[in-house]
Amino acid sequence: MDDDFIVTAYVVIDKVLATLGHRDDVRAKASDAEVLTVAVVAAKSFQHHQARALQVLARLGYLSGPLSASRFTPSTAGWGWRWRRWGACSPPARRS
Repeated sequence: MDDDFIVTAYVVIDKVLATLGHRDDVRAKASDAEVLTVAVVAAKSFQHHQARALQVLARLGYLSGPLSASRFTPSTAGWGWRWRRWGACSPPARRS
């Protein structure tokens, strides 16, 4: 894990979110840029294992507040079994 990579990833993500006009929820203890940085570091250094990356980054002091691994669960996590059950190897086509 590289300190320069982590800091650069955070700054780029934070600037992109600001440019897009994104605002963090006022109740959040950690910024959305931090959440996305954990996901990027997990992809690069931890074989996409977000919980492990979250633990390491928290212990190293990169996070401003507590985060739960549940924030990294995609909303479609339970859909895989439905697609297999339907006999499709990819999600249903989106209709316009």
